[in-house]
Amino acid sequence: MKNCIFLLFLVISTLANAQDNLLWYTSPAKQWNNALPLGNGRMGAMVFGDPNRERIQLNEESLWAGTRVNDLNPSSKEHVKEIQQLLLQGKNQEAYQLTKKHMLGIPPSLRSYQTLGDIFIDWDSSAVEDYTRKLDLVSALHTTTYKRNGAVITET
Repeated sequence: MKNCIFLLFLVISTLANAQDNLLWYTSPAKQWNNALPLGNGRMGAMVFGDPNRERIQLNEESLWAGTRVNDLNPSSKEHVKEIQQLLLQGKNQEAYQLTKKHMLGIPPSLRSYQTLGDIFIDWDSSAVEDYTRKLDLVSALHTTTYKRNGAVITET
């Protein structure tokens, strides 16, 4: 179910304009579910955006349990436009069913994995102002911006 929701999110995000493809927050992530994901399908990271002690959790596909599996669904490419049209027409249930059938991997389950590790970066611990962190879904660029001691700091 989580895979299907994520895939629907990706399909919908391609329909919106670039301004709408931005996730932004005014505070660092306190837990993993609020961190922002980066990755290419083989390597990944969850960025927490803490201006005092940044945490970046890493993952890499070779740490997955078992052997490498080609789980690409060969019918996914030919059904993307159809799913997008159904979503635009408000036919969410039909889009959901097609997404389940054609967009999930084969087999449609995730293997268990181990985290590669966490990177912690200790920054200055003085107070910050005007904090934002954002993820541009089009460029896959994560940016944390804040002001510390009068200086604007941008981490990309």
